[in-house]
Amino acid sequence: FDQLLRDDNLFPHGEPLWLVGHSLGGYLAAKYAMRIHDQQSRSKPAMVPNLTRLILASPVGFQPLPAPHERIASSNLSPALRLVDALWSANFTPQALVRLMGS
Repeated sequence: FDQLLRDDNLFPHGEPLWLVGHSLGGYLAAKYAMRIHDQQSRSKPAMVPNLTRLILASPVGFQPLPAPHERIASSNLSPALRLVDALWSANFTPQALVRLMGS
């Protein structure tokens, strides 16, 4: 991925680069943009792609789980949130509901 964006034939240095990422691609695009930002401050601008826009469409990320003492117990949730938590834990997502409605 990194090598592709550094290819002068595809993305000439100095030309504005808009990077769009969806879902897991959004997570990867954000990580790449943060790395490019760090490199731009440390190296010659001509050596780093000119990333001018980052567009994230429904990005996801995998963050570490909170420590057990930081988690909210299900018993402390409202009934509506308990239902959402149970459905999510059973892998029943909003997209699954949309698919069911279309069937």
